[in-house]
Amino acid sequence: FALGEYFFIPLTEKEEDALLTKVSKDTKIKCKRDKLSRGGHKPHFARRLIKMRRGRKVYAQGAISHQDHDPLILNNWHMVYRNRETESPGITGFVD
Repeated sequence: FALGEYFFIPLTEKEEDALLTKVSKDTKIKCKRDKLSRGGHKPHFARRLIKMRRGRKVYAQGAISHQDHDPLILNNWHMVYRNRETESPGITGFVD
């Protein structure tokens, strides 16, 4: 799935189980409503978001909303990837 400058890749059942086990054992990892933001732009909000410090991985579940788009509903946990197309040489502007 894609929404704006983000891609959401579903986790396998095994990956999801491992993620939830890790979150339940590590009190430093929070699962909460939070924003996905590149800084300086209107953020997307995720109903449930997990940001891992190690590896800088981000996972989302539930409604993903943005004022310029209809919400995207993720029933299962998904890995979040940011579109890096605009970081390529010769590309300028904002992609949304």
